Formats: sequence, structure tokens, C-alpha cells
Amino acid sequence: MNISNAFTERHADLASSDALQTGPNTTLAGVGLNLQGGSGADALYGSEFDDTISGNGGDDTIRSGAGNDTVLGGDGADVLYTGDGDDRIEGGEGDDEMAGGAGSNTLLGGDGADLLYTGDGDDRIEGGEGDDRMDGGSGSNTMLGGAGNDTLAVNYGGDSLLDGGDGNDSLWVGDDGSIKFGTVQLFGGAGDDSIVITDAASAVTVNASGGSGHDTFRLSLYEKPASVLKMTLTDFSVGADSDLLDLYLPGIPWNYTGNPFGADGYLRLEQRGADTILRFDGDGAAGSTYAMFDVLTLRNVVAASLTSAHFKQGYDPAAGFFGRVLTGTAGADSIKGDARAEHLIGLGGNDTLLGAAGNDLVEGGDDGDLLQGGAGNDSMFGGTGDDTLAGEEGNDSMVGGGGKDVMTGGAGDDYLNGDKGDDILTDAEGNNVLTGGEGDDVIVSTGSGSDKVDGGDGSDTITGGAGDTLDGGFGENHLFADFAGGAKGTVRMLSGWGDDVLTFGPSLAFQNVVASGGHGADTFLFASGAHAGQVTVTDFDVNDVFDLDALIPQVAANYTSNPFGALGYLRVQQHGNSTELQFDEDGAAGSAAGFRTILTIDAVLPSQLTASHIVGGMNPNGSEDGIHLSGWDYEDILNGGRSNDVLDGGQGADVLYGFRGNDVLRGGFDNDTLHGGEGDDQLGGDDGDDVLRGGAGDDALNGGDGNDALHADTGDDVLDGGAGNDTLDGGSGSVQLNGGNGNDVLKVTGSGNSGLFGGRGADVIEIAATQQALAGRVLASGGEGADTIVFTRGALDNTALTASGGAGIDTYMLRGEGRLGSLTVKDFTAGAGGDRIDLSGLAAPAGVLAFVQSGSATLVRFDLDGAAGPLAAATLMTLQNVPATSITSDNVVDVGGAPVELVGLVGLVGIAPAAFLPG
Repeated sequence: MNISNAFTERHADLASSDALQTGPNTTLAGVGLNLQGGSGADALYGSEFDDTISGNGGDDTIRSGAGNDTVLGGDGADVLYTGDGDDRIEGGEGDDEMAGGAGSNTLLGGDGADLLYTGDGDDRIEGGEGDDRMDGGSGSNTMLGGAGNDTLAVNYGGDSLLDGGDGNDSLWVGDDGSIKFGTVQLFGGAGDDSIVITDAASAVTVNASGGSGHDTFRLSLYEKPASVLKMTLTDFSVGADSDLLDLYLPGIPWNYTGNPFGADGYLRLEQRGADTILRFDGDGAAGSTYAMFDVLTLRNVVAASLTSAHFKQGYDPAAGFFGRVLTGTAGADSIKGDARAEHLIGLGGNDTLLGAAGNDLVEGGDDGDLLQGGAGNDSMFGGTGDDTLAGEEGNDSMVGGGGKDVMTGGAGDDYLNGDKGDDILTDAEGNNVLTGGEGDDVIVSTGSGSDKVDGGDGSDTITGGAGDTLDGGFGENHLFADFAGGAKGTVRMLSGWGDDVLTFGPSLAFQNVVASGGHGADTFLFASGAHAGQVTVTDFDVNDVFDLDALIPQVAANYTSNPFGALGYLRVQQHGNSTELQFDEDGAAGSAAGFRTILTIDAVLPSQLTASHIVGGMNPNGSEDGIHLSGWDYEDILNGGRSNDVLDGGQGADVLYGFRGNDVLRGGFDNDTLHGGEGDDQLGGDDGDDVLRGGAGDDALNGGDGNDALHADTGDDVLDGGAGNDTLDGGSGSVQLNGGNGNDVLKVTGSGNSGLFGGRGADVIEIAATQQALAGRVLASGGEGADTIVFTRGALDNTALTASGGAGIDTYMLRGEGRLGSLTVKDFTAGAGGDRIDLSGLAAPAGVLAFVQSGSATLVRFDLDGAAGPLAAATLMTLQNVPATSITSDNVVDVGGAPVELVGLVGLVGIAPAAFLPG
């Protein structure tokens, strides 16, 4: 085939099983080929330039030359090779074989069980679906197995990443003998994977993660002290479905049958903080050529938790730890070790285990135990029960296990893990790692060391000092930065997930705090204004707030003005793209202090801060404008402040607090709870069964739809129940209660002028005075429906009571004892089908009830001892425009089960009323 004068791209199509190649007679003017195969088994050969070659259907063989080529196999089992250059090879469907050659290549296997390999260069290889085999060679490679049981291999020689993906994969890392540097990242992914790592003459770091599944890690360990190879397993599992270590030791005599962890001294496990280190001596304890060196790090694994089950060869790692094993019984034991390294096991009962000197392993077992490591680098496991663990001297490792444990680290760099339960962890010396684990934990990390504290799951309380990093983890946590003791430095606070509180302590000694609220609505609280350093908040969110009340204790309790305004205690200043909060301890009235920066809010401008971001509703712009907050479609808690706030709960069962100021609170949908607080507030429940509490001040409460509960306080309030069966409590002020539609309950107990209007429905209106005398006027109107108006006698003698039942058969009930005052019923309907008088709530011995005509009205009078006694009759109520002769037994509720009998115009009826002073 001759191609000449190829000034543009050449395109050749093959219809069947043809061969197309460039050869000696091919003349190309620096332009690559575009070759298309047919549906058969084609053989296509490229040029030295940038070719595009597609096999299409069939089992094709494609070879490209030099240049940056694109080779597409298409359907079928293809064989695809490229020469030098940065090539892209796609196998397509079928079981393909692909080779990239020198250069930085991209190989995509596609569907099928493919074979993919490259030479030197920084390559990307993706197996796709199917059981693929991949070899990246040397260089910095990225290899992705995808679905299927894949095999991925790479030589040390760059920064490579191997990810097996789904399936039971095998990942291999080998040594090509050259001296190279780099980092290899290995990810087994889902499935039971095998990861094989050989020793190397390279300064290489290998980080491996088996992922989910029962994974096996094979390591080849040679004699040389090759600390240049650093291997780390980031997620080795020691629990159920644990992972496995397969140790290949070619440097040990071939006929060796002992335990390399034992007295022969080839292998040793060592606890360092939260990690376990596997160490290797090529000629063991008997040799002098080599010494122990680190070969493997197991992240977040306690050395003493490893057993023979974690080693494929069945090696018992405890043989390298302990000189003897001391085991207790099922009861309460007391076991004490000596200067040797020992293994103390408590088993059942409340045991006392004392390790003394040596690197001991102490296991409490069941029940509540006392574990004490003593001197040395000890490992302690509390087990089940509420245990007490004390590390004392040395770099100790402690795991509480189940129960509420108390753990103390002591001297040295310690690792404390509460595990399950509500634990207490304390460590004051060294550079420590403290992890709360599950449960609501209390963690205290003080002293001069740089500690790392992680609360884990649960609502934790964490205290740290200078140099520490505090991470709340999941849950609603309280993080406290305490710099007592003169320590200086920076503490880092990470509140994690949840609505957390980050408190900055009152000590004068600290320098800086860097705080991150993380997820959730967080509170940043200053415990005192006496700070010598400053706080930096790195991720302030719209839902976060600052609590600054402690900065101005001399006025915080009662002041009503904005401290950002004329009081002159606080101000915000822009600094770059951040905001600085500045504080003057004696405010505008003083001259001794002056403003200084105590807080920097990163990436937030002063104009973005509102009253909703300050506890108490203080507006940073200095005005008296209040907070404007709207809830989400969830159960929100919205807090107002000292100014005039507007809070809208929206959807969800919300809780709203207005606090001080003349606030407007709207519950929105669902069953909400609204607290007006101080000030003249407006509360609207809207839809749902709401609870509204006005608080101090002259408030207006409207329940809206639903069965609501409205509560007034000491002010002159207006309560409107709206639709639904509502309960209205007027409190002790001068109030107006409107029941609205529905069967409502209206109550008033205070002094002043009040009006109670039941509205439509069968309402209950209650008027009482149990604490103090009422000295005002009370108007009770039942409205439409069969209403019940209840007068509880007590200190009502100074009150003018006026009642109107409205339409329907209404009941006027008297109960209690004491003076009633002046009660007038304006629209009493007498006779059959009329209104009723109910005296069943009066609990006195006996007396006489009389209906006495007085002008156009009827007086309802009661004589405690009858006409023959010395006591005069008292008027209970006046029925306007009612003839006494029109009253029948239908108008009086039976008392004590005996029928009431009326005799004559002033018929006297024996009843059992309450004792009261006649008036």
C-alpha cells in the first residue's frame, strides 16, 4: 500500500477481515492516520504520528507506532498495542489485551475480562466490568479495577493509586530494583481483597486500606534494616469479620518452625499512641548484624487486641509482650504483677489488677474492675462493667469497653478510648490521644502537652488547654477552652456534627483559640471579658450565634440598651474580608480600658451580622432593631432578644421565645409553643394545637385554628382563641378573652376590668379570686350555645360581676366559700327550657334559698341558718327582668340528689351551701 502527498488526514475503511498498515513506501507530511476496521478480525497498523485507529467489530489486532495515538478496539476480543507517546486505548466489549508502551497512557478495559499493562510513564488504567488483570509498571500510575475480581500490580517508582473497586481483588506492589521515591495508595474496596506488599530498596511510603470485607495483607520482610519503606494499613479490622496479616519472612532460616514473636525475637508489636507498630529484626535476638526496625503501622489498632487469629501463620503476638499470664476467677480477685512484663486477666467479678513495672497487658473482663498499669508502656482493657483505669508512668494505651468507665492517663504519651458508655477521661501530662467513643462522655485534657481529643458519638463535654485539638464528633457537644495554669499556645476546637456550644474560658494566660463550629447551629460563648488573646472562628454559619453576655457583667443582667450602641462596650470592624469584634471593658463612660480585638470571624463582613447572630438580640450595627427569624420545615427553636423581634416558625412543631422587647411571634403550621416574654407582644398560633404564653406586658394572643391554650400573665392582655376548642387563661391583669368558634374554656383570676366572651359553642367561663381581692369589673358573656358560667367565691366581694348567657340553655354555677360580690345576670330565661342556677359546688351544712322579687328583678338570696336563725340572708345574684313567680324547679340544679321544691313567691328550699359571711 502506498500513500503519498498526505497533506491532510487520511481515512481508510475496511469492509471485512483486512490488513492495513503503513510501510517503507508510505509518505506522510506530519499528519496521523484515521483507520477504521470492519466487522471482521482486522489487523491495523499505525504510523509514527498521532493516529486514530478503530477496530469496530470482530477480534482485531491493532498496533500503533510512535505518536499520541487513540486506539479503539470496539466489540470482540481485541489485541491493542501502542508504541511511544501518550496514548489512549479503549478495549470496548470483549476480553481484550492492551499494552501502552512508554509514555503517559490511558487504558480503558470496558466490559469483559481484560488484560491491561503499561511500561514506564505515568499511566491511568481502568479495568471496567469483568475480572481484569492490570500491570502499571513503573511510574506514577492510577489504576481502577471497577466491578469484578480484579488483579492490579504496580512497581515502586512514583506516586501511584490502586483501587480495586467492587469484588474480591488482588493488589500487588513490587520492586523493580531501582532507587525511587514516592507514595503508593492502595484501596481494596468492597469484597474480600488480597493486598501484597514487598520490601523495597526505595524510599517509598505505602498506605493501604482493605475497605469492607475480610481482607488479607501479605508483607515480604527481608533482613535489611530498610526503614526507607514505610507501610501503613489505615483500616485494619480486629473485630468480627477481621482482616488477616500474611507475613512472608524469607530472611529467616528456611527450617524455622518457632513463633517469631517469641524469645527468638524476630517480630514485635509496639503500641505508639493510638497505633500499633510491627517491628522486625532480620537475624533475631541471637544475631548482631541487624536490629529491630519499623515495617508496618496499623492505624487506630490497639496492639493487645491482636491475636493469633489475625495472622495467617497462626503466630501468637502475645509471646512478644509478656513474661507470664496471671488469670483470675469468676469472682472478685486481687492480682498484682512484678517488674516483668505480664498479662493480667480478671475474668468475672469486681477485680483489682495492678501491673507494677514492665510493659503489661491488663484485661478486666466482666463487671466493674480497677486496672492500674504502673510503670512501663501498658495496655489496658476494661471490658464490660463500670471500670476504673489508671495508666500512671509510661506511654499507656487504655480502652474502656462497655459501661461507664473512669480513665486517667498519668505521665507519658497515652492513648485513652472510652469505647461504649458514658465515660470520664482525664490526662494532664504528655502528648495524648483521647477518644470518647459512644456515649455522653466527659473528657478533660489539661497540662502543657499537645493532646488530640475526639468526643466520638454522643453529647460530650470536652475541656482542653494550650496546644490541644478538640473535636466534638457527632452529637450536641460542649467544648471548653481552659488555659488555667499559665500554659500558652493555640487550642483548636472542632465542634463536629450537632448543635454545639464552644466556650472560651476566663483565664488571662492563653494566647489564641481557633474554633470551627462544623455542622449544626452552634453557640460561641465567652465565659469572661478578661481575655489576653483572641478567638478566631473559621466557619461561622448563618445559624450560629455568639453569647457575649459575660463580657459586660456589670450591666448584662438588666440593661435594655444595645451595648453596640451608645453604651460603647462592643463594636465590629472590618479587616480585609473578615470581621473583628472589639471590646471596651468600661464602655463609653470609662477611660481606663479602650477597645481591643477579642474575636475574628473569617470570611464574614460586619454587614452580614445581624441581631439574630447575637444571643439577646443585640444588633451589631448599634441600632435597637430586633431579630427577624424564619424557621425551616422542621421543628425549630427560635430565640429573640432584648429588642423588638419578629419570629416566624413556619412549618413544623416550633418553639419560639421572644424574651425582652415588643415582639411579634407567629407559629405557622403544626403544633407550636410561643413565649412572648417581657414587653408588649403579639403572638399568633396559626394552624395546629398551639400553646401561647404572653409573659409580662400588655400582650395580644390569637390561637388561630386548632385546639389552643392561651395564657396571659400580669399585663392587660387580649386573648382570642379563634376556631377550635380553646382554653384561655386571663391571668391576673385586666384582660379581654374571646373564645371564638368551638367549645372553649375561659378563666380569669386577677384584679382589674375584664371581659370574657365565649362566642359560638358550648363554652365554660370561670371567674375566681383565690389569691387577692378583685376590685374591678368583670363581664362574662357566653354567646351562642349552652354555656356554663362559673363563679368561684372567695375574695370577690369588691368586684362587680355581670353575666350574659346569650342564646342556648345556660348554667350559672356558684362554688367555693367566701364573699361573692355583686353578680348580675342580664338575660336569665326562667321556666321550662330556660337557664339554670347550679349551687352544687357550695359545700356548707344547710340553709334556705329564696327567690325574692325586687322591682322588675329577682334576687337569689341565701340564708345560712334559715329564717329562725340570727344570720341574715345574703344575695347571691340578681336576675334582671325576671319575675320571681316564673322560676320553676327546672331553673335550679338538684342538690345532693334531692329534688328542689319551690314554695310561694319567696319559697325557701333547704340545700347544702358553702359557709360564707352574709352581706
